[in-house]
Amino acid sequence: MNNMNNRTLGNRRKSFLSIGRELLGRFWWAVVLVDAAVLSGCGTKPPSPQGLSQGSGPLSASGVSADELFQLAVDNLEHLEKYQSGQMLQQVVERLNQWIRFQRPLEGWRPDPMIRRLPKAYQELPSVRELDKQEFPLEDGYVLLAALWARDLAKWVVGQTTDELQQAEKLFDWTVRNIQLQPSGGGGSPAWRQLPWETLLLGRGNSLDRAWVFVLLARQLGIDAFLIGLAPEKADASASETPWAVGVLRGKEIYVFDPALGLPIPGPDGIKKGSEGGLEISPATFRQLADNPVLLRRLDLGDKERYPVVSADLARAVGLIPALPSELSVRMQLVENRLVGASRMRLTVRASEQAERIQAAGGLREVKLWTRPFTIELERLERGRQPEFVQARALALAPFELGAMAPLWRGRTAHLRGNLKGEQSAAYFYHEARPPESELNIAVAEGKMPQPIRDLFLLAKMNASYWLGLLCFEVGQYQAAIDYFEKRTLEPWPNSFWKPGIHYNLGRTYEALGQYEQAIQRYEADPAAPDHYGRRLRARWIKEHLLSSGQSGPGKTAEKSPASAAPSEKPANPPSPKP
Repeated sequence: MNNMNNRTLGNRRKSFLSIGRELLGRFWWAVVLVDAAVLSGCGTKPPSPQGLSQGSGPLSASGVSADELFQLAVDNLEHLEKYQSGQMLQQVVERLNQWIRFQRPLEGWRPDPMIRRLPKAYQELPSVRELDKQEFPLEDGYVLLAALWARDLAKWVVGQTTDELQQAEKLFDWTVRNIQLQPSGGGGSPAWRQLPWETLLLGRGNSLDRAWVFVLLARQLGIDAFLIGLAPEKADASASETPWAVGVLRGKEIYVFDPALGLPIPGPDGIKKGSEGGLEISPATFRQLADNPVLLRRLDLGDKERYPVVSADLARAVGLIPALPSELSVRMQLVENRLVGASRMRLTVRASEQAERIQAAGGLREVKLWTRPFTIELERLERGRQPEFVQARALALAPFELGAMAPLWRGRTAHLRGNLKGEQSAAYFYHEARPPESELNIAVAEGKMPQPIRDLFLLAKMNASYWLGLLCFEVGQYQAAIDYFEKRTLEPWPNSFWKPGIHYNLGRTYEALGQYEQAIQRYEADPAAPDHYGRRLRARWIKEHLLSSGQSGPGKTAEKSPASAAPSEKPANPPSPKP
C-alpha cells in the first residue's frame, strides 16, 4: 500500500511538472488570443486552424458541405467542455465563416433603427458599421458561448416552473447567489469591464454585470428583461442615465429587481415566510413604486443609511436594452434561424420590437439601447494592446487552462450547464482541480514547478472549493455546503476575494436550514463588503418575518455530498476539510 501511494505521489509530481510547462504555453496562447480578438475587430482575420478549408466552392477541400460545416460548428460548441476553450471556439468561428459564404443575404434585413440613436462614437465602431457583413470575427465565439451557457443554465434553474414571473424570480435568485457582487471600482474590482461570458465563468462582477447576466438568462426563456436607468435631474447632453434596477415585463406590468441589493424590491405584501422556511420576496411593479413612496422607503436601514432612490426619481426612468453589436447583426440572425430543437437559443436582440412592448406598459420616459456593451467594444479596441490590460485578463482566465484536462474549465462549464453530480460532472472536475497543497509545495521545492504556477493551482483550488459549496446548496445538501464555504474556503483563505460571497451564501444556507440566528450573523458580518447593505436588509426581514413568530425553521438533514463521486478525493459527510 505504501509503495502504491509513493508511486501515485510520484506520478502526480511528474504530472504537475508537465502541467506547469503546458500552462506556460497556454498562458501565452491566452495573451495571443486576446490580441487576436482585438485585431479581428479591426478587420484583421485570425489564422485558421489546420484541416479547415479556405476555399469558396460549395464543398471544402475535404468534401464537407456547407450544411455539414454548420452542424460541425454547432456540435463542437455544444461539447466545448471537452476541448481547450479558445482553440475550439476559433474552429467554431472558422466553420461558421465557411458555412456563411454559401448563404444568401437575409431578405428584408435592415440594422435596427435604434442604432441611429447611439452616440456617434459608437455608431462608428467597425463592428457596428459592419452589422450587415456576413463574416464572423473571432470574438463572436464568446457571444455564442455566453448564449449556450445562458440557455442551459436558464432551463435547469427554472426546472418545471412555467409562470414567467416565477421563472424570473428563480433566475434572479441564482444570479445573486452565484455572481458575487464586486465593487464597481478600486481594490478587488477587475481591471476591465466584463462581458457576460466572463462574468459567468469567473462567478463575480459588479451590479451591472449581475444585471446583464440576469437579462441574458431571461432572454433565453423569451422573457422581456431590461435595465431601468435614471436620467440626470438636470438636462445635460454629455450625461447618461445611471442604471438602477432590472425590469421584467409581464403583460402590461414591469416588475423591479435590484442587482446591487441582491433583492427584488418587495411589493406591498411582498415579504413572507416561504413554504421551505426561508424568506419569500415578491417584487413590486414599477407602477406601485412610483405611486407609493413608502415601498422604497422601506429599504432604508436608518436615518443615516437611506436607499438612494425615491419614488419621485422614477419620473426620470428610462428603459435600457443590453445588446452587443454582434447580437444586432445579420450573421447571428442567420445562425439563430438555422438552430432547431434542443440546439435552439436566442442569439439576437430585436431592440425596436422589445422597446415597443416596454413602452406599452407605460411609466418610462423612453427606451433605448444600453451603451455599456458599446463602451466595452470601444475599450477593447483602444486598450487591447496595453500590457496591463492583456495581462490582467489573461491571469484571471489562466486557472481555467490548468492541467492536461483543464478540470476547472470543465467543472465550471458542467456547473453552468446543470451537470452537477456523477461521473464527468461539475463535482468530479472541481475535485480534480483541488490537488493537495503539500504536493504543490514539494514540486516547487524540487524545482519542478515555478512558484507562480503553484499560486495559480491554489487559485484554481480556491475557486473549485467555493463552487463546490454552491453546487451542494443547489442540490439541497446544506451541511456539505457549509463545510465547503467555511472549512474549505474561508478558513484556508480568510481574506480571499470570495469572502463576501461566502458570508452571503452561508447566510442563505443557514436560512434554508431554518437556523435563522446563524443566518443573521452571516448577513451582518463583514460590514465593508460591497453587498453588505442588501445582506443587512435581508437580516432585518428575517427578524421581522421569520423570528417574530417565535418559530424555528424546519429541521433538515444533509444528504450525501455530490462531491463524493470524485475519484481523487472522497470526503465523508460532512466532508473533512483539506485546505
